[in-house]
Amino acid sequence: MLRNRKVHQRILYALLVLALVLSTYPVAFAQGPIRTDPQAARAKIHPNLLADIEAALSGKPVTRVLAGREITPTVGEEGLPFVAHIVAGTDLGAYADRWFVRPFVGPLGTTVAIGFARPNALLKMATLPGVIFMQRPESLAEPPPPVEPDLEEMLNAAIEPRIRTDPDASPGPAPEGWYHTTAAIHGSQEAWAKGYTGAGVRYMANDSGADYCHPDLFGTWAYIEDPTSPYYGLPEMFDSYSSYVAAVDYYLGTDYIANGFADYADTSTVVSGPTATYKPIGAEEAHTYTLPGTSKSGEY
Repeated sequence: MLRNRKVHQRILYALLVLALVLSTYPVAFAQGPIRTDPQAARAKIHPNLLADIEAALSGKPVTRVLAGREITPTVGEEGLPFVAHIVAGTDLGAYADRWFVRPFVGPLGTTVAIGFARPNALLKMATLPGVIFMQRPESLAEPPPPVEPDLEEMLNAAIEPRIRTDPDASPGPAPEGWYHTTAAIHGSQEAWAKGYTGAGVRYMANDSGADYCHPDLFGTWAYIEDPTSPYYGLPEMFDSYSSYVAAVDYYLGTDYIANGFADYADTSTVVSGPTATYKPIGAEEAHTYTLPGTSKSGEY
């Protein structure tokens, strides 16, 4: 008898809890998705973007800059360019006019969205729990203040005695130009003369302005060999800025690549023959190069 009473009490308790849970559903549905408090949401917006929003709402002109270039909005589009740091999977479609998300996710489960949205929509976007931070699409790093000429001269004078221990030492030959690559700079010709060909060496340039399509590097590229990759068969190269503006062009309909805003070259055509005419970045005129067929290191 006592055992049956305990069973009945447990069933009654479970039904009571279920009734309480179900009673909260209408309230939850009426409230809709959880939102961040509007005042707290504004704290997610960097002052530079917040200034654009407030200026646009007050009818003042706003300079729209995307990827370092001033853009003119299309007719009927009043959106401001933005970058949002978000939790992966956060949907901004209800607020952004045009937008896309970086395809890879960081170790903390976050990613970046870029696009255009109207001023009021940006304020509402910031209330989403999945939106972490919003800003203009520009670097937040402030340029360093210029060095005072007197201070620079004083510092150079102070360090000179520590560097020049031999009064007869030569400062070395001056470079012949920006693209100077003779033996005086890195000694490559001298190394080749001694029999060092670079065989077995793999080359990597850690430089945002690396001209990876220069003929000097022909035959040294590492290729993407994963058949499932959309870049299968293409050289394995990555330039963060060029990739960024290429994505902006593709998803937002801009024309940065076509207008020369990236260090980009069409690598779909393989150079063939003993010579090739090429104009390096920064050169005043094209130059005809003689191609040996492979690099000194051989084919990768």
